[in-house]
Amino acid sequence: TGIDIALTPVRPVTVSGTVVGPDGPRAMTGVRVVSRALSGLPVGMMSDVARTATDNTGAFTLLAVPPGDYD
Repeated sequence: TGIDIALTPVRPVTVSGTVVGPDGPRAMTGVRVVSRALSGLPVGMMSDVARTATDNTGAFTLLAVPPGDYD
């Protein structure tokens, strides 16, 4: 087809933490990773890089997050 595509492998990382609000850990709360370039768009137009929810202690883990600038 005359089209060459070069792919560069990247090493994804695991991101984990705890969501805490004014009253303590936030159970069953959604956590999203969104590209900084898309962060100003309405929520329905954003594309998540990774998504999960906290457990009953507010802890979360996102697997295989690629390198990038996120909000």
